[in-house]
Amino acid sequence: MVAILGVMVGAYLFGQRDARNDQATPATATTKATTPTTFKVPTEFVPFEDNETGIKLSIPKEWQQRSTKNLGPDTRMFLEVPDSQDTVLLRVNSYASEVTEANLGDQKIFVDSLFAAEKITILGFESGVLQGMPVLIYIYPFTEQGGATGIHAQYFFFQGRKAVRLVFQALPAEHYSSGGLGAVWSKISESLQVTKDPPPAFLEQLGGTGATAPGATTVPGATTVP
Repeated sequence: MVAILGVMVGAYLFGQRDARNDQATPATATTKATTPTTFKVPTEFVPFEDNETGIKLSIPKEWQQRSTKNLGPDTRMFLEVPDSQDTVLLRVNSYASEVTEANLGDQKIFVDSLFAAEKITILGFESGVLQGMPVLIYIYPFTEQGGATGIHAQYFFFQGRKAVRLVFQALPAEHYSSGGLGAVWSKISESLQVTKDPPPAFLEQLGGTGATAPGATTVPGATTVP
């Protein structure tokens, strides 16, 4: 998947288009099915665990964890790559009804509408099952206020009534292709495990399995992302 999306991102870098001036383009869905395995921490990674929301994943040991105090209770982790503007944001929301692979298409319709409303061009898209959970994956460019262009990758995972979102940022965009961030993002996302117990009451509850999806988030140091 990383190799395919890397080609797409490379095409964007060659053209140097401003994402905010483009209409969202239809994305072709593919399916990547995997099954969860015993939790293993890759070399040079360390475990991250949020007992309150039942989330566990692996993160690079040299990446710095920042405070999420001012980002709301739904933001469970904020990482920064040292001496860069590359970041990872982990958010969790609750749903009124369970999201499954069968009704995942309802979520895609709504998320697509968010990107279209923001006039964001989708460079890559996948849907299917990853780590035993339904997932939607979007990769797209963004332009920050200072004019620099970057790459966002959003992984929308669904486990029962929990919606877990990983928002990866590469800024500048070259860090994604030449810096090898895409491979690291894949390792982080493929390590994610989420328990099936009910979401804690303090999480913001979104709608059911109809036209609903995780709400807007401002990634620190970047533009607003759906």
